[in-house]
Amino acid sequence: MTRSKTTKVDMGSNLVPALIMGVAAVFAATIAVYVTHSRWQAHGSKTFSLLMLGVMVWVAGAGLEAGLPVPATKILAAKLSYFGIVSVPPLWLVFAMRYVRHDRWVTRRFLAALAIVPVVTLVLVLTTESHGLVWRSTALNETSGTIVYEHGWWFWIWTGFAYGAIMIGTLMVLSLGVRGRAVYRRQGIAIGVGAMIPWISNLIYLTGNSPWPGVDPAPLAFTVVGAIVAWALARCGL
Repeated sequence: MTRSKTTKVDMGSNLVPALIMGVAAVFAATIAVYVTHSRWQAHGSKTFSLLMLGVMVWVAGAGLEAGLPVPATKILAAKLSYFGIVSVPPLWLVFAMRYVRHDRWVTRRFLAALAIVPVVTLVLVLTTESHGLVWRSTALNETSGTIVYEHGWWFWIWTGFAYGAIMIGTLMVLSLGVRGRAVYRRQGIAIGVGAMIPWISNLIYLTGNSPWPGVDPAPLAFTVVGAIVAWALARCGL
């Protein structure tokens, strides 16, 4: 169920987050291009470039959702952002596995299994009006100009999967930072601690405490993590 699809809202209150998201999308794309062309042989760099492209799509969609004036177009932007959202957690996990030199675990069978929940989630998001498994309903918050989502049960399955993938990947990176050689220690700890920021940011959003009401700051936080990882790639090649 979707309500208030044609009502226009004042863009002024969300112009700042929309512009910031737009700049972050360009920054994420720049990081992906930089790593691809400058550090393509660095360990995990291919996966990291794909990860940053996912972040770019996510943050661009979030910016459009915040800035567009019509609820129907906001919801469309939110759906498009899921092409990035569903790719980021599994790509982060794969990047972490390659970063800690566990490439042997990254098999075709593992990747296929890892893709099941993201692919199902994307399909359910694109068709949510017919079943309500991801969003049971949507409504316009006329005060903030944002869309309020009533989540279905599959959304929480996806959230658990995403948090789990990010947390496992983060712990793997931190473990190398703590126990690895000195050359990896500072980079590993910086990346691992930085990776907690998006998780905490999304949790703040889900509990209704975002600094921008109705706007998820997690994609911005992932852009910051991307900058940290790019620094680590440039610093020592991981």
